[in-house]
Amino acid sequence: MHREFDPQASSESVGSHVRRLEAMRREAMVSRLADGSWNVGDDYLDRALRYEKLQRSRNPVRVAVLSWQRLEDLPQALGATWLDRKLIGKEPDGFVSAGFGAEVETALRPGGNG
Repeated sequence: MHREFDPQASSESVGSHVRRLEAMRREAMVSRLADGSWNVGDDYLDRALRYEKLQRSRNPVRVAVLSWQRLEDLPQALGATWLDRKLIGKEPDGFVSAGFGAEVETALRPGGNG
């Protein structure tokens, strides 16, 4: 049904929606019908927001080592930086538009500080 509504939707996009619905089903927030369609209800957006808040509370922060080099050595380091990799990446960042996330968004914009 998603593809009927949005023929331009990529398989990855549709797949991400299905994975979210499956996760929400496990939390009893939506239900899957026998024909494979979903019963999401009129208040789906409110429940989706509740689900996302629940996920953030369960997994508040993820930390990944991006470089084993000392921080003070990075400005002179040769090679692609994390910001360079973000600029050529195709995945959404998912940064919060405040604090460090806002700084990253600014640096990624054309004419930004990055």
